[in-house]
Amino acid sequence: MKSITIIFFLLTNLIFSQNIKKLTLTECIEIAQQKSPIAKIALNNKRNKKLHFEAFNAGLLPQVNLSANIPGLSRRISQIRQNDGTYQFKPISQLNASGGLLINQTFAATGTQISLFSGLTRFDQLENNEFSQWGATPFQVAITQPLFKFNSLYWDNEIEDMKFNKSESEFIEDMENIAKDATQKFFDIYIAQMNVRNAEFNVATNDTLFILSKGRFNVGKIAENDLLQSELALLNANNELENARLEYNKSIEELRMFLDFDKNSQFELIPPLSFKKFDIPVERAVAEALKSRPTLVELNIKKMEAERNLNSVKRKYGFNATISAGFGYNQSAELFDNAYKNLFEQQDINLNIEIPLFLWGKSSAEIEVAMNTQENVEKLNEQERKKFEIDIRYQVSKFKLLQQQVELSQKADTIATRRFDVAKNRYVIGKIDLTQLFIAQNEKDSAFRAFIQTLRNYWISYYEMRKLTLFDFEKNEELRY
Repeated sequence: MKSITIIFFLLTNLIFSQNIKKLTLTECIEIAQQKSPIAKIALNNKRNKKLHFEAFNAGLLPQVNLSANIPGLSRRISQIRQNDGTYQFKPISQLNASGGLLINQTFAATGTQISLFSGLTRFDQLENNEFSQWGATPFQVAITQPLFKFNSLYWDNEIEDMKFNKSESEFIEDMENIAKDATQKFFDIYIAQMNVRNAEFNVATNDTLFILSKGRFNVGKIAENDLLQSELALLNANNELENARLEYNKSIEELRMFLDFDKNSQFELIPPLSFKKFDIPVERAVAEALKSRPTLVELNIKKMEAERNLNSVKRKYGFNATISAGFGYNQSAELFDNAYKNLFEQQDINLNIEIPLFLWGKSSAEIEVAMNTQENVEKLNEQERKKFEIDIRYQVSKFKLLQQQVELSQKADTIATRRFDVAKNRYVIGKIDLTQLFIAQNEKDSAFRAFIQTLRNYWISYYEMRKLTLFDFEKNEELRY
């Protein structure tokens, strides 16, 4: 029975170990950008903005509409004028049917509207002088051209183009934000995992030291105070181990949720302890950031909207005119075939002029408000650009500093670990006291935590630089997804 239990335990451990997925930082980021709920939300937002842009552009294409009025019967008593000029109330029954094809096209650049129409109508009177009549319009074209009017479609077209370009940049920024968040959660787990291992090591070390201290106390080589200090250190080490395990389990659950993993999934993290050093030219970083950063594109959109508003107000209170012209053929007849014979040539031309005369200062006030708004937007844009450039320069300097700090903290961790090993061996042979050993142990722990934290800050700063500039300086290319 005992052997069966051992075999079952070994098989269980084997299966469990096979289900543990090894996960590097790069793999963690790729999974987050492809499968995480946040990535799916970002992708849906991008698709919605693309569909909105496509719908707007579709509205600039010729719009074809087919309309039809299914024959409808109208029966009522109405006043009918008689030949002698008097009116009599008589019942009337009428039947109407019509259909037509209309094509509209608006040109955003000039505001010109062109429409083509072809239609057919039939009218039947069923009581009181029964008769039928066809009305045909084989072809009709109409052109409307505003002069000096505000062309809203032109401004909308320009703004929609900028919004679409912004949506592309926003998606890349979202992906880099996901990479940054994945990096934070990855290192949260790794730091928690290392804290657990370090705490386990400290428990084992302090347990050994406590046993050694009890032996020395029993033979009178150390005082009771040293023994109590050693026991207290062991208790603190056990307490830190429990806290470390609690934080580790919490960070595991957060990463599972972030990556949309099953709650029973297990993984082992492989941290990027080595990294490539590369230079980021400050001016190049600023130029790349100013080129396509969503925040700056939004500032340009606000600037164009302010210009749009000013142009709208000026055109509203200025001289404007509209020229409209139409040309076509139509005819009416009792027989269908005759409705398309001897077509009548239809012509229309109109010039509509609007000139505001007395507005009692309303126009100048609204124009001044629009001009002040535009000036404020331009000043705010200028300030935001300057702040953004300062931030970029700071982030570049910070990244360069972190590259140096990672190397230094790695060396410090190695030195502190070696120093603790030496101190531990010297304590075992009685060359140093317990206080000096604990100082070396604390320095080892501090150096280790500083190295991991600096490594974490480096990778977060790395993806922050990518997000701010939308550029991969390591590969020297623009980011694309």
